[in-house]
Amino acid sequence: MTDHTTLASIQASIGKVASLIDQTSLDGDIEHADLYVTARDDGLIVAQSAGGGSVTTFASFDADYFSEFEVSVDPETRPVTDPHGNEVEVAIGAEAILPVADVLTYINFAADAGEQVTLDLTTDSNGRLASHVRAIGPNVNSWTALPGSQSILDQVPLWVLDRFDDDERYLSPAGDPAPTEIEVKANQIDRIIEMVDADDRAEFYPIVVEDGDLLVDIGDEASSGVSGVLPTLSIEGPDVDNSYYDGFESVFSVVDGRVRLQTGPGGNPMAVVKDRDDHTIRHVIGSAKAN
Repeated sequence: MTDHTTLASIQASIGKVASLIDQTSLDGDIEHADLYVTARDDGLIVAQSAGGGSVTTFASFDADYFSEFEVSVDPETRPVTDPHGNEVEVAIGAEAILPVADVLTYINFAADAGEQVTLDLTTDSNGRLASHVRAIGPNVNSWTALPGSQSILDQVPLWVLDRFDDDERYLSPAGDPAPTEIEVKANQIDRIIEMVDADDRAEFYPIVVEDGDLLVDIGDEASSGVSGVLPTLSIEGPDVDNSYYDGFESVFSVVDGRVRLQTGPGGNPMAVVKDRDDHTIRHVIGSAKAN
């Protein structure tokens, strides 16, 4: 077998690895076919954009998320430009582009449910972009070839790493925090999706806040419909009356439990933040309009 250099090595249960990929690659009409990852000393970063910017994903998994975590390349700071022309700097470690379907297939060859698997990002050349991910299981090893062209990195939305503050609040291109935040159980947003899907005339998913309540009003008195107040954990900030479309259902198909929805009046994008002790998953839904 060809000699290779290990850029980073991580170990976790096969279930944790699959959960990491599932929660960041989306499921539905909008999906991330490939995931960009960078392994830094503080953990693993995932970033990608799909549907022409309909959904931009940024997730961070602390080193503590994994059983073992080791990075063999020195960190570097890279300047990147966001879609509005603002230049920011982001910290980068070992890098890889993971084809989701192939990686899931081959890591599952290496271990059974509940077993630990070690994933090595390796390269056959100089540089920090991995050419393979190698899965080392209890008795079986597998490997997956990865896209190796440096030019593919130009398509990665690394600027999104600079769009959240220390409190995990989504920032506008000007650096202003999203003014409205709704903390809610994800299953309540699933109810909105079900209500919209049940109405043949409804095309968009409404997020409406009025006087501190999350409202729903779909359909009309002449036919069928539903209206009322959905339970939330907390709401702060100004009223909003927005609707979202491409990618909305794909995001909520992969998040569960307590989430924070961050947006603003006037058809602003909405960040969906799932913040846990050892990882944070952030999806920004850009397909939005004011009602």
